[in-house]
Amino acid sequence: MQKRAFEKKICTSKASETRRLWLPICAVLLLSIVTFSVRLYQSVLLPNKHYRDADTMFWKGDYHSALYAFLTLEDQYDSSARVLDCYTELALQELERGNLPGALDYYHLLYESPVREEVVSAALFSFAIGRIGTFDYSTAHNLLNNELSGYEGSDYYLNLIKFHLGVDLYEHGEYEQAHSVFIAIDAETLPQAEEYAINCRKICYDRLIAEFNDLNYINGVMSAQVSVPQGFDSPMLDGFADTEKYRAYAHLLGPWLAKDREAKIALVYELGDFLDSADHGFSMQRLYLRRYTNVYGRYFSIGSDGSADTNLPRYFLGGYYGLYSKIENGVYYIGSDEAKWTKQFSFSFADSDKTLRVYCHANGYIYELTLDESPVYR
Repeated sequence: MQKRAFEKKICTSKASETRRLWLPICAVLLLSIVTFSVRLYQSVLLPNKHYRDADTMFWKGDYHSALYAFLTLEDQYDSSARVLDCYTELALQELERGNLPGALDYYHLLYESPVREEVVSAALFSFAIGRIGTFDYSTAHNLLNNELSGYEGSDYYLNLIKFHLGVDLYEHGEYEQAHSVFIAIDAETLPQAEEYAINCRKICYDRLIAEFNDLNYINGVMSAQVSVPQGFDSPMLDGFADTEKYRAYAHLLGPWLAKDREAKIALVYELGDFLDSADHGFSMQRLYLRRYTNVYGRYFSIGSDGSADTNLPRYFLGGYYGLYSKIENGVYYIGSDEAKWTKQFSFSFADSDKTLRVYCHANGYIYELTLDESPVYR
């Protein structure tokens, strides 16, 4: 009995020892299993659930919530690509609502995804064209010129916007501004822009001609005090019709300095019969302090006081009727006032002003004189 009891005691003692050995091991195993399960849930199961939830929200059209969910997933699964999908859909959604600034905020986040960027670019392009249709040229121009610069078709619509703006200026009579717009348009894209540009020049030119005539002609006779409207200086009229001739004429109306005389006389002959320039235009300037003579002893010159020094036949009007003299349109007058002027001589020039023909009204004869090129008279 004692032996059995002893053996039983020994068995009980070994079992207790075994339990003491396995208990920590089991505890460690259990802890490991729990830790693994928690980590598995946190790193796989929970993210997987969040991903499925985000995906569900995306396909239901709740892009804001889906975006937030995908962002919290950081780089897990394909969440980075799905974030870009959300940006794309949100950009399109804002654009559909007419919220262009909001759409552009998301559009600018797609720079790393050319494919998605192209999708939104196409929608922005359609939006810009729609803005043109509603005459919102400013919005359309900003889109086409910035975000859609280089996009196929943008250049055409940018030219079209310019054309519409030019037409608007044209219809409001702002021809110079309209011209500057039309010439900036690609003529091959919109040929009608070139036609409008030409019309702008012609309208402005015709107005200046009318102004010139109103300023300088009285009953069809050119005034002695000729002036050329400043509008001929506009770069828009460079090379158009007789613009260069009017500019040259305006230059001749300025001071005739001694050092410039030959150049100005050459310019007079370049103008030829334009406003009778070469024949008798600018007679006073061309005759001033120059002496013309012939082999018969006849001479003619205009002194520093503007009066004639000559031995050609002429009227001698003394007293009140011979107080003053003047030269207008190639004619030398003497008299007292505008109502009592008498024609004394009429001039015409030839051979670069080396030859002067003087018609004497006193006897009806024409005298041909030659420039005296002696240093004292040059």
